Amino acid sequence: MPAKKREAAPPVSGDALIDTIFLIVVDSIKKHVKAIRMKRKLKHPDTNQALYGLLIRDENAIYIEKPVRHSKKERDMILSTLIHEVLHLVMQSSFENRIRRLEKVLMTRLTDEQKKYLRDFLPKHIVKKEPD
Repeated sequence: MPAKKREAAPPVSGDALIDTIFLIVVDSIKKHVKAIRMKRKLKHPDTNQALYGLLIRDENAIYIEKPVRHSKKERDMILSTLIHEVLHLVMQSSFENRIRRLEKVLMTRLTDEQKKYLRDFLPKHIVKKEPD
């Protein structure tokens, strides 16, 4: 039987607080998020409001809007949305403005290696199915 491939350890920045929050996000994705889906023109299932991201708690699924363009700004927006939705999962009773502030802090203080590690969780394909 071939040896099992060992998963690379998540990268660290040396900033204990940022690394701890980063590892909480990574652990939450690995243990609790069942699916991450990219969708063009993502809308809220009840209000039809345009969204960047949506956490469906019943399914532990995260939907993220996939922009048409592929610039660094759009890649950062997708990553920021992933972090934001995972923070909603982890900090269920927290206010929206606190999650946004933490998301912005993480986006400015995570290393490029940590951002790449998180991007590797994102699917390459786009789904057509609407969130329930």
